[in-house]
This record gives sequence, structure tokens and C-alpha cells, in this order.
Amino acid sequence: MRMASADYYKGFTLIELMIVITIIGVLTSIALPQYHQYIEKAQISSAMTSLATHKMNIEAYLISEGQFPYSDSQLDLPYSSLGTLTYQNTPESYGSLVFTFNSSKVSARLIDKEITFTRLLNGNWECISDLDSFINTYECD
Repeated sequence: MRMASADYYKGFTLIELMIVITIIGVLTSIALPQYHQYIEKAQISSAMTSLATHKMNIEAYLISEGQFPYSDSQLDLPYSSLGTLTYQNTPESYGSLVFTFNSSKVSARLIDKEITFTRLLNGNWECISDLDSFINTYECD
């Protein structure tokens, strides 16, 4: 009867496999929060782009109609899968565009957060946000 030699068995030991799994676990624990933050920033960027586009729509409405819109029914506000975009006419300004994150597709930290662009009487736009500082890396124009 022939004895099996040590050279005959090739492969990984249990310890080597456990070390690899531990390394994968550590890398995943570092990468997953960064991925979620990346997704949140992409969702904020999408909302900011939508708001910036509709700032131009309000300015175009002002030029063509000679007045500011009274309600969002006078503007063609699109549907967003991330939340709702509304226009509010306010007495202390010419109006505000408000984006509210309220969709199930939005990151949990963004739910019910708002970004508001308000057109001031001097013609400038002011941006106010209740986003947490660690997610809000965008400056408003």
C-alpha cells in the first residue's frame, strides 16, 4: 500500500481561507459606507440640476410673460423619481423652488430633506438646505 506524500495534496489550508475572508470583510466594511455616501451625493446632484434648470424656466417665464408665475401649474415642473419639485409664490420674494426628497428610492438620510431656491427681490437666487453638512458638499449659486 502506498502512503500519500505531502507533495500530493495541493490547495489552501483553512487558516489561509479564513485570512482571505477576513480581508474581504474589512475591505467591504470600508467600501460600503463610501458607496452609500456616493449614492447620496449623486441624488443631491440630480436634485440640484433639476432646480437649476427650473430657475432658468422661471427667468424665461418672467421675460416672456412680464411677471412671475403665481403657481406651479403655470410652469412645466417634471416628475422626479427622487422626490417632488414645487413652486411657491411668496410675498417677501418673487418665488421659491422647493425640492423635497420623499421617494422610497432615496437614501434613508435624505428622506424629508429639502433644498430651496428663492428668487429675491434684487434678482439674485438664494439657496437654503436642511441637508446634513457631511452630505451637502454643493454650494448654491
